[in-house]
Amino acid sequence: MAREALRLRPGPGPDGRLPDPRTRAGMADLYAYAHLLAERKRRAPGRDDVMSILLTEIDFAGGRVRPRSSENLFWLFAVAGNETLRNGLPGAMVALLAHPEGQQRLRAHPPLLATAVDELLRWWTPVMTFRRTATAEATLAGVQVRAGDKGRHLVHVRQPGR
Repeated sequence: MAREALRLRPGPGPDGRLPDPRTRAGMADLYAYAHLLAERKRRAPGRDDVMSILLTEIDFAGGRVRPRSSENLFWLFAVAGNETLRNGLPGAMVALLAHPEGQQRLRAHPPLLATAVDELLRWWTPVMTFRRTATAEATLAGVQVRAGDKGRHLVHVRQPGR
């Protein structure tokens, strides 16, 4: 499947530039792979993988997931899994290196890991440009946040230990 999809990898245009990799035209190979994977999973679904469940068990409005939707969901899974892991792991390592006592505590008590993961994600967000919208007025670390604010005030809030 990957070799077949790679044949659709875009090449440079007349100007020598590749298409924007954030567009459908710039990721023809990724979308082709998603389509091929969806066909395979519909023919021979796995028992517990996300794509098999999505394509064979989930009923969207009385029918199967349409090919374009499955391609877009595949893209979302690929990007979300890639970016969050790529950003979250180094942040967690920075936090543990900056706080060796926490690292030692985790090594001594592995059951704390589940809670530590949540705390590490809070301490160093893996999604760097994701904004939240305040639904109510609040004061956060002395900064007034109004309902409807889009996270611009949160830039000035420093987290403990940072």
